[in-house]
Amino acid sequence: MTKLIRIESADNSKHKVQVQVFDKVTAENATDFLVDTYNLDVPCAIKEVYIHSGRYLVIRETPVTKE
Repeated sequence: MTKLIRIESADNSKHKVQVQVFDKVTAENATDFLVDTYNLDVPCAIKEVYIHSGRYLVIRETPVTKE
């Protein structure tokens, strides 16, 4: 089943969020395939991504760059 997932950077901090979309690889000793990367760089940014049994997300905070 396909599911729509919504990720929101829901505060006003300067910390940024990165969303990586991976497809699972079923071949032996193979690494999963990076499909896309989305950066939520501004407060209250939202990204919607579809997942299914062969797809997963990695969500992480990215370092704050000094201005």
